[in-house]
Amino acid sequence: MPGTAPPLRRTVAGPLLVLAFASYAALALFSGIDRASETQPDLAKKVPRLLASEALRSGGRAALGTGNTAQALQLGESAVRDAPLDPASTALLGAALLSGGDPGGADRAFRIAAQLGWRVPYTQLYMMARALDIGDYRIAAMRLDALARQNPATLNDRRLFDPFERSAPGRAALAERLAANPPWLRDYAMQVADLPADRLAQRYAVLTTLAASGRQVGCTPIGAPVSRLIAQGAIEDAARLWRGHCPVAAAGLLYDGSFSAASLDQSESEFAWTFIGQSDVSVVIEPAANPPAHQLVIDSSASQQRQVLRQLVLLPQGRYRLSWQSDAESGNQVMAQFNCAPAGSEAIAPSRDAASRRWAVTVTMDRACPARWIGFAIKPGAGNVRIADVRLDRAA
Repeated sequence: MPGTAPPLRRTVAGPLLVLAFASYAALALFSGIDRASETQPDLAKKVPRLLASEALRSGGRAALGTGNTAQALQLGESAVRDAPLDPASTALLGAALLSGGDPGGADRAFRIAAQLGWRVPYTQLYMMARALDIGDYRIAAMRLDALARQNPATLNDRRLFDPFERSAPGRAALAERLAANPPWLRDYAMQVADLPADRLAQRYAVLTTLAASGRQVGCTPIGAPVSRLIAQGAIEDAARLWRGHCPVAAAGLLYDGSFSAASLDQSESEFAWTFIGQSDVSVVIEPAANPPAHQLVIDSSASQQRQVLRQLVLLPQGRYRLSWQSDAESGNQVMAQFNCAPAGSEAIAPSRDAASRRWAVTVTMDRACPARWIGFAIKPGAGNVRIADVRLDRAA
């Protein structure tokens, strides 16, 4: 950034650099004791000063992390004298100067560090804070992207993401970076289990903006935030996010009725088929007569009815017809399920249309729960049961 920079806002820079001190004490492993000291700060004390190089930077980062600004400044100055062209040296000095209350000196050091190289997290954090200070969210998002690429753990720190997720221009800039499909996009969508309600709402807003731009993260990854929204009762938001990022879901009421995307070990999304592993029931996914569709072949040695698979569906209120293809013998062994709870035991016996070889049940979506689990259960001792081409349609 050429020219004189505006004063650094402590509300932005303070938390960012605290994060840097805590999270970026180690970036890579090198050979030798001096190089190893980058990830093992205690080793820095064992390196003779005349031979120390990385040990200076490692020790400086450790000192910043413990709040020892004086020692960090001393080591930062030594690191610059030792390796003035190493951007990590100048960045360490900048962080120490800023921590010591010298924003002008810190700015000069960070500008030199930026000219030498951009991969050092301290430099990225500082330049991101400066961009936020002047409202340049696009540049700030580029810095955030670089940080997340180097350390995916930053996704969990709201001090980094709040400046973007809490404002409309910030969300737009963040969505623009996500639209470029960075390697952390999938984690950004899926790592929501521990997010507080306010941050989940912010994540929803960014992902909705992303879908509106034409970039979709896919049916499986988006299932995680959709499930959280459903648990909080935000059904309309959940439906909008699900259909915005899962084109196949947007095209119909049921996802993957042909089992073409089914996987027996799928556990990431409640909106894809989930198979319930049980020692007395075996399930095999085989190619069907009309590729890429597949069919299920199920055998049970259980002495009681077993739920075999299920998926969560979001439906408007009304009556629906759930149907599937099975031969006459197989169909008699299958029970349909349409429950509020994933492991609900209520099952419905289907009827068969001989002409279409389809079995079907009619179910009603009411206000009993915001979403329903569609599933299939197998009667005791059933063998060679085949299920294919599952459909869910509005009933007359």
